[in-house]
Amino acid sequence: MPTPAQLQTYANSLPPIYRDILVAFSRAASPYRHYMEGMAVDVLLTEMTNRGNVYPISELYSALDQLEKEGFVLLDVIDLAYVSPTALGEELLETVTGAKVKKVPVPALPKPNW
Repeated sequence: MPTPAQLQTYANSLPPIYRDILVAFSRAASPYRHYMEGMAVDVLLTEMTNRGNVYPISELYSALDQLEKEGFVLLDVIDLAYVSPTALGEELLETVTGAKVKKVPVPALPKPNW
């Protein structure tokens, strides 16, 4: 995991489309969103469009693909296009937006003994 300074330097170097996606993700997410919880890509794209960030859909999907390749998000386009941040993605979201998502601890699931 990068240091906060490295992540800040990286965040400062992001082209506008990536910054716009991250800000829109933070805005569109429910205030009750949990750590590493995502949303339908349509919700994200609607938020971007409503805020005047209009990019061709092909560019947005290409940018999401790049974010996935670098390990910031998981993109599922099998049934309903859905995007979820990874742990690294959560760090980048926090760095870009200043919004921190609360981690909800879940106890370990006991191993079945049958």
